[in-house]
Amino acid sequence: MAAIGGQNLGVARGSIEISTAALERIQAIARSVGAQTARAFGQIDAAAKRTEAAFLRVSKTVGKLKGELLGISVGAGLIAGMGLRVAGSYEEAAIKLSGMTGGIENAIKLQEQLRKQAAAAGLPFEDMLAVATRLLPTLEGNTKELENWYDVVKRTAVLNQQEGVAGAAFSINEAMSSGGTDLVSLVERFNISRVRIREELAANGGDFRDALDTVLNSMGITTQVAEDMGRSFNASFRVARDAAMQLLAEGFTPLMNAMAPILQQSADWLATLRQTNPEIAVMGAGLVTVAAVGAPALLLF
Repeated sequence: MAAIGGQNLGVARGSIEISTAALERIQAIARSVGAQTARAFGQIDAAAKRTEAAFLRVSKTVGKLKGELLGISVGAGLIAGMGLRVAGSYEEAAIKLSGMTGGIENAIKLQEQLRKQAAAAGLPFEDMLAVATRLLPTLEGNTKELENWYDVVKRTAVLNQQEGVAGAAFSINEAMSSGGTDLVSLVERFNISRVRIREELAANGGDFRDALDTVLNSMGITTQVAEDMGRSFNASFRVARDAAMQLLAEGFTPLMNAMAPILQQSADWLATLRQTNPEIAVMGAGLVTVAAVGAPALLLF
């Protein structure tokens, strides 16, 4: 019995019962929410992983495409450079021939004639052009006489395919311009007997083309052999490559003609700039030097 403030409160008996039904319902709701949350986050995580994989695929595709585009760009640059170089070489050959044929128009006509002859003979145009540019000065621009030399040039080239028609034209021109006395190239590059050439020259009164023709025939290097060699795989490959180069030159000639005055103007401007403002060049060199020295140092930080 307890007494508070002098009063008797009596005796409390029995037990206290607390209902847990509401708490259980709360726990069930919490578990349900937790499961739903876990599923939601699982879906988010899966979606994130799918997105990441998609980004990786896109990134790889872009990387590959970038490489392909870079390859295309580099390839286009190489083709453009090749086309301009070939077009430039044909232009220079025409200028060189113009002095031997009486003008640039005659030189261009000769080039077209050489193209037709090359196509008919199954030879690269480049080879025919090499023969013309080598022999015409010695023949004093006589294009009709030039035609008489193509056969022996092609046959001589059979003896050394690495030297080819251009090398044969060089060696024959060397002998022609010396009156048939300088036979070093023919002997060393094409293994033609110096003794036999001199014997034939003495026998025919100094006709070098006839002497070379006779010696080549005695070696079995006939016109038919030269034609058969022109149908070989390597010869066919050179003809196909030459045709591609001619196509490139045809396509890039207008661009070359447009670029030539621009490049000349640029050269003149740079020459003037060098003379009037040399400090710009010094400053540019200084910036390049700073970049070259400073860049490795920056990597240390």
